[in-house]
Amino acid sequence: MVAVGEDRWQAGSVRRLLGVLPPLLGWVVTALAAPAGAAAAAGPLGRASPMTVQAESPPASPDAPRVMAFSWTLYPRMWAEIDLRLAAGAEAVAEVTVEGGEVSWNLHVHPEDAKPMAFLTLQQGSAAHATVRCAPDESGRYSYLFGNDGNPGPVRLRIELRLRGDARLEAIRP
Repeated sequence: MVAVGEDRWQAGSVRRLLGVLPPLLGWVVTALAAPAGAAAAAGPLGRASPMTVQAESPPASPDAPRVMAFSWTLYPRMWAEIDLRLAAGAEAVAEVTVEGGEVSWNLHVHPEDAKPMAFLTLQQGSAAHATVRCAPDESGRYSYLFGNDGNPGPVRLRIELRLRGDARLEAIRP
């Protein structure tokens, strides 16, 4: 992914640094970043110069799953959510692992014609280990929600998310 200095989400932490770098140091950083991608070597490191923020290698084949890993420490009554946009025929599989207790979880869809906070629960449960698969017949916004509802103390939640087909990650909360 490439972000320019004006991109407040991807390059916000870089923006202040770019204003104080002397031009010579900018050229050195640009030269060192060249192997990360052609965009990083496009010119001197200035406000409008792109900077490599994150590089993702393409999957081995179009059918290969894209795998992401997330982890949170959830204190009592805390929750975490993964929001996805899935096309019909796409697939998302969340491998849930919890240390220190169990989490409640649900897989839900946000109907396109409903209010933004409205959702319809498709699956739910409570476990320390679970595999939750979502392979919808209809395109839409789908979410995995995990909560530390019944534990007196914190738990460590780890999620390995595998996406296949026309599927993309839209948000992670908190």
